[in-house]
Amino acid sequence: MLRGEQATTEQGTAGAGAESTATSPRWPTEARPPGWLEGSLGVGLIGASVALPFLFPPDTARWTGGVLFDGAIRRGLHLSRAQRVRVTHSSDGMLYATAAFPLLDVGGLMLARRVDPQLGLRILLVELQSFGVAGFATAVAKVSAARERPYGVRCASDPGELDCESSQRFLSFFSGHTSLTFTAAGLTCVMHEELRLYRRRAVDHAACGLALAAATTTGVLRVVAEKHWTSDVLVGAGVGLLSGWLLPYLVYFRSHTTLPRTGLAHGVLSPWIRRGQGGLRYDAFF
Repeated sequence: MLRGEQATTEQGTAGAGAESTATSPRWPTEARPPGWLEGSLGVGLIGASVALPFLFPPDTARWTGGVLFDGAIRRGLHLSRAQRVRVTHSSDGMLYATAAFPLLDVGGLMLARRVDPQLGLRILLVELQSFGVAGFATAVAKVSAARERPYGVRCASDPGELDCESSQRFLSFFSGHTSLTFTAAGLTCVMHEELRLYRRRAVDHAACGLALAAATTTGVLRVVAEKHWTSDVLVGAGVGLLSGWLLPYLVYFRSHTTLPRTGLAHGVLSPWIRRGQGGLRYDAFF
């Protein structure tokens, strides 16, 4: 009888511990945790992405006009200058709100003591790295491509058109607003999917869906404001999802899984600069 009571007590304790673990978000024990190296890399890439357009501003266009459906979509837009300015401000507001959400999300959960500081710090390190990768890739592409923005078409007939004399005129490819908001959306989705930050699957999925909707809206507004061609926005969305969703998923949450045939365990994404050219390099470890 004593042994039965002891076994029941042990089972109850184990069940309570399992329930506590299930309801409290934790970094998976089998997943690779980020370190200060990743965080420092992210901060460095963010700094480089801000500096590049100011250090190497293109003064002429290397690429003008649209591709595929770009021209048709632009010709369907008939907004006045004042309307385009308002839409531009709206897209700026969407950028700030959407990009800040993953950071404010984990910060709020930490303040509410629903996420322990160690988990919150790991999430922040991953977010810094993803934003750094997206920002650096965007800045390198903008400076290298020097694509003229859609409103530049108006500058030939109306030199007084807004921003015709600005170096921003030749930084169309690809959309930074879109790449950063989709990075934020990707981070929201992968963190809520893997860590169950809100502890309810439906609510975590809702957070992901809302973030993706906000990022999509931002991209549409950039096209409507004639700040970007549609192709700029599509590429920006792809880069954002790669850096915000796929990168954390592969490097951290699935880095412990050996890929078939190759034996690839994990890899490290890092910037490279050589002879005036720059980019991103992926080093795989076997």
